[in-house]
Amino acid sequence: MTSFQRSLAPEIIDRLKEDPLFAELKTDCKKGDVFPVVRGGYMSFYYAGGSLFKYDANGFSTHIKYAFVPKGSDDCYLSQENLQSKKGELETNFVDGYKKIKKRCELYAGDEDAGISNLYKYSPVLGEGNIYLVDIEVAFTAENDNKIGKERKSTDRIDILLYDNEKGQLLFCEAKHFSNNEIRASKGRTPAVVGQLNRYNDQIAEKKEQICVQYEKRFDVLYDLFGVRLNPPKKIYPHCGLLLFGFDNDQRKGRLDEHLPSLEAHKYYAKGNLKGNLDGKKGISAETLYKCLTDECKTNHCGPLCWRKK
Repeated sequence: MTSFQRSLAPEIIDRLKEDPLFAELKTDCKKGDVFPVVRGGYMSFYYAGGSLFKYDANGFSTHIKYAFVPKGSDDCYLSQENLQSKKGELETNFVDGYKKIKKRCELYAGDEDAGISNLYKYSPVLGEGNIYLVDIEVAFTAENDNKIGKERKSTDRIDILLYDNEKGQLLFCEAKHFSNNEIRASKGRTPAVVGQLNRYNDQIAEKKEQICVQYEKRFDVLYDLFGVRLNPPKKIYPHCGLLLFGFDNDQRKGRLDEHLPSLEAHKYYAKGNLKGNLDGKKGISAETLYKCLTDECKTNHCGPLCWRKK
């Protein structure tokens, strides 16, 4: 468990503050477009569900698929003709290529990662409200934190970590898109997500003291970089919740409702559209998600109208 860390060396923090790219990222973090996370010895800055940039002792880095952009063009795709004529090049200046790299990062986002990005606006960096998103893709070992590609997807990492700053309580939450087969199973069988949630609950119980210690350190980094002060975490809600999204009304009344009873005693929150739309329908709320997945809600299942009814 000593490998689970959420701290950053003071010298790395000092260098990061002076980097011109951090000025760009800091502006977007304060808008809720980019979400900063602290790992063991490095930071990642997420955009639209993807890890846009990483910063460690060697400075900033990004994935080659984000940095390979056509020079002098806003087009994020390269034709065979452009490749043969070498018109496509690596964007070596991250500050100058910032917008293009962001655009490519957004194009590569998967459904679940893109959905979770709708919670970025509840980052404590914005300083609004009392319930915050304080981490994403949480792995409890440094080994899993550093895995990439297919290996990263195959390891245990909890999608969402919310924090009640007043109560000092952390809440973990897994997120599943409607298209994910792990939320459904044939009659008489249990969906794979149930075993996943049970496993997460065991890990949380085993590591709860260390988790609180490390997130206090993460909050210290947040203060150093953004001037945002959070109260130290005191406790963790013992059960990992589940967020289900990406379905329409017909799907909810049909296939989704058929499988929800098989989630057993696990609390879940179901909302078709996390982003909201121009018709006045609101997107996901960190406060509502938190309330519906803790003891503040007396049912195991919630939807967008749960708190209005009460």
